[in-house]
Amino acid sequence: MTSNIKTLAQKYPGLVQYRSLGKSPYGRDIWAVKLGRGDATVMYNASHHAREWLTTNIVMEMIDQYSEKYTAKATMDGYNVANVLNNTSIWFIPMT
Repeated sequence: MTSNIKTLAQKYPGLVQYRSLGKSPYGRDIWAVKLGRGDATVMYNASHHAREWLTTNIVMEMIDQYSEKYTAKATMDGYNVANVLNNTSIWFIPMT
């Protein structure tokens, strides 16, 4: 996951940013990923419990898909992704 986050930030500079919120009890970083440039803010977090591992994959896929659509100036379900992400910042915590 950490490698994927860094890859996404390199692939989409200025759009995808990340930072550590702190460390887990096992010394691992708890990452927050910011997508978008707007003042309005939304937050999604995933993998609260060990058996919720799939939600991390879903959140990572969301970051990738939104970034790809933004770059391509495409729409998603009728919404202009660039317009949404220029007015909104979405924070993802892929593994709580």
